[in-house]
Amino acid sequence: MEILFDTATALCRLRKAFQMLRSEGISAHMRLPDRTVPMVMAPKPLVFVTLEDELAFARTGTLPVQFVDTFGDDAGCRALGDMARIILEMHGLTVEWGGNFEKPLMVLA
Repeated sequence: MEILFDTATALCRLRKAFQMLRSEGISAHMRLPDRTVPMVMAPKPLVFVTLEDELAFARTGTLPVQFVDTFGDDAGCRALGDMARIILEMHGLTVEWGGNFEKPLMVLA
């Protein structure tokens, strides 16, 4: 695997952002095995990164941060995405997201 981006700092910031999300009552996890696991384990709002996406981050320079609110309506899902984006940016991460709750937030290296 060829490393093109130095992502260590971004991953450290992401961990701290996930700690803050957890302190706000959001379930936040890194290195989930795949995207299907959250559908089973999401009794409350969930923000997560898959192991595969984290490993690819060094090559691609982009890290999808997924989010799921199984009990929310469209506005609740969008609010969760906005909250996650704000917290990621508060921790010094560059995030792209167009507000579509069906698409992940994209952290850029």
